Amino acid sequence: MDTDVGARAGQTVTVWVDEGGNYIQAPPTGTDNAIGAISAALAFLMLGTVGCGLLLLGIHWLLATSHRSQWQREWQSPGHIPRWPVS
Repeated sequence: MDTDVGARAGQTVTVWVDEGGNYIQAPPTGTDNAIGAISAALAFLMLGTVGCGLLLLGIHWLLATSHRSQWQREWQSPGHIPRWPVS
């Protein structure tokens, strides 16, 4: 079994075992758990932000396509002047 760097002979070492008596790694500390939770929260926030941004870009693209096709229909209608607001 490996110990921490700098352990000397005769020093007390904590050993973690499971129900079957097998050696296992030490459970994560509170700091490890906090770092994992904060990382997960930030990743969730970033993915949500990117998802909302992509949704808005998609809506903008659909509206722009709709407006362009509407303008094209007005330009192609015979004898009809497009009715666009001047202001």
